[in-house]
Amino acid sequence: MARYGARIWRYTPDEMQAVPNESYGHKLRRLRLSLGLSQRQVAEIAGCNFETICLWENGKRQGNTPEQAAIPRRAIQLLGMRVRRKEARRAALDTNGLVCGKPGPGLVGEPLAPLPQRRVR
Repeated sequence: MARYGARIWRYTPDEMQAVPNESYGHKLRRLRLSLGLSQRQVAEIAGCNFETICLWENGKRQGNTPEQAAIPRRAIQLLGMRVRRKEARRAALDTNGLVCGKPGPGLVGEPLAPLPQRRVR
């Protein structure tokens, strides 16, 4: 979801798919939105200013030389690793939200708080 003024743009699943010869800016935006991150958060991850991420996503920077393309390539690499980890965690969960049929680490089979008693009529 992107916000421009008072309008909120929602991206469909088709728009979130990778396309051949995708620009750095489109790929950055696609990965960022799939992770639910803001441009500021991506800038912190990549170690640059958020305005730089904004310029790349809006197509105002192209990366015609290897030096110019270093920042978006690094950000795409880091975001891609996060997406792969997120997908691996999601794939490891079965339909009951358990990891391989067992509760995840640190989870106990009993509820965290006692369940309330049912009222008998």
